[in-house]
Amino acid sequence: MSLKPVKLAFLTLVASAAAASAQVAYVSDGPGNQPWFTSDFQNAMSTVFGSYQDDSFTQAGTSVFNPANKFIFIDGGGSTAGDFDNYFNTPGVVTALQNWVAGGGSVYIDGGRWPVGDGLDVLNVGFGINLVEDDNYSYASYTGTAAGPSPIFNGASGTSWSGNYFSHDVVTADGATPLIYTGDNNISLAEENYGAGHVMVGGLVAPTFQSSGGYALLDNILGYDAGLASVPTLSLLGAGIGALSLFKRIGSARRKS
Repeated sequence: MSLKPVKLAFLTLVASAAAASAQVAYVSDGPGNQPWFTSDFQNAMSTVFGSYQDDSFTQAGTSVFNPANKFIFIDGGGSTAGDFDNYFNTPGVVTALQNWVAGGGSVYIDGGRWPVGDGLDVLNVGFGINLVEDDNYSYASYTGTAAGPSPIFNGASGTSWSGNYFSHDVVTADGATPLIYTGDNNISLAEENYGAGHVMVGGLVAPTFQSSGGYALLDNILGYDAGLASVPTLSLLGAGIGALSLFKRIGSARRKS
């Protein structure tokens, strides 16, 4: 029996598994209640990735944190803030998210929230990082400034922005690297390597309410963060190359015999 059909079938299987392993997902409040009542975030996912998995907080649960997804964008801005808070306060969600990132996934968590209840709202999103806002909008900022060089500031993004507002929440974290500062020198976007993966957390509002560079900034954030995932297709392709070598040795041995 010829090994060619076997090799072809195996390579097809490897290629199919590789394609399936490099997925991206967007998690928010579902089609009927998008953050800020705009499709900005869905449009950005389409622009950067083409196709993507679109889940609500209820649909996503912890199942979205699976090896088939390499990048996840979670947004809970504007009117979705209450459900966003409930999602991260659901037992098991933060732990599952941290484990998924530690295994090589990359996540962007954005929470430019409207006030949830009275007083201060400190939301633990994992990784030792909190999002902070209050009912007086005292952490909201009309401006944002790049903290230093980063690929997310390339092209039309620029390095300074304005808006009404530009951001609502601030980010507090001991180990994260600031990327954007608010007008009050608080952090509105930060990043951190976590295990084999990467996390970005911000309090930015939708680009509709920001200066023109906001759209390019969002696109850059998504592309940059997704690019830092430890893509599982690499191990699959490595296995495929090893298998090809084995097929060659078997074929060579058969010809000699």
